[in-house]
Amino acid sequence: MNEHYYLKIWLGNPEFMDSQVVAALGTEIQYYEQIFLKNPETALFPYNNIHPCFNLFTWERCVNGYYVWESDLESEEEIKEMKCKAFKVCEDIINGQTERSYFMSTGDMWIGQIRGDINIP
Repeated sequence: MNEHYYLKIWLGNPEFMDSQVVAALGTEIQYYEQIFLKNPETALFPYNNIHPCFNLFTWERCVNGYYVWESDLESEEEIKEMKCKAFKVCEDIINGQTERSYFMSTGDMWIGQIRGDINIP
């Protein structure tokens, strides 16, 4: 295949149920390249890499989580709580209105891809 593609393994920690193998082509690649926030803190890879294929991958630590829209919150107390707990606060313009969202971390998402020095036929 001579087309650029996205093929990576996502391993959630501690939310292992969020783990998956993800493939994309064309315009979908950009979406998947930007879906996770990079984790600024370093950590050791959390899973025992006893399988010989683990060494074929590079692993990047990202933040797993979900967004809470401020417009879905019912009180100033809830908004204050979200601001305190949020990993990141975002502002977007939606229909001409500024809408704030709070990214809530649920742990790490480790993104694995085949090392660049590995040649797979």
